[in-house]
Amino acid sequence: IIVQGQSVRIPHSEIQVQLGSLDVQYYQGSRLKFLNNRAINVQAALRLTAGQKEVWKAIGINAPFRFKGLSFHLKDFAPQYKTGMKRRPYINLIIKDDPGMMFCFTGTVLFIVGLCMYLYQWFLLQAKEGKRRV
Repeated sequence: IIVQGQSVRIPHSEIQVQLGSLDVQYYQGSRLKFLNNRAINVQAALRLTAGQKEVWKAIGINAPFRFKGLSFHLKDFAPQYKTGMKRRPYINLIIKDDPGMMFCFTGTVLFIVGLCMYLYQWFLLQAKEGKRRV
């Protein structure tokens, strides 16, 4: 959980994350009264520092980003209501490191190459037997 203005160090890395700003858009329509004053879109600006490198990234619900091999996903945020008790803005992040992703992508590419080779051979065999016009 990162509170606005607070800097948090990610364990087992040199990366520090700070919440710069939190922009929450609230529903203000008349069609869905039960959604009035509830958050419908959120955008947070994060400052990531790794050694001398400093980068600003935007994150939102269903809008994750990657930085130095880690993926950052927004799980929760506050305030979720425009009215009511005023809460200090914060976000809750899920930070994942999946070292097996490259193996997965490599396997997918090898499978596609093998499939293309198989189809190429199949079409050549069909053409040689005269079953298929080329």
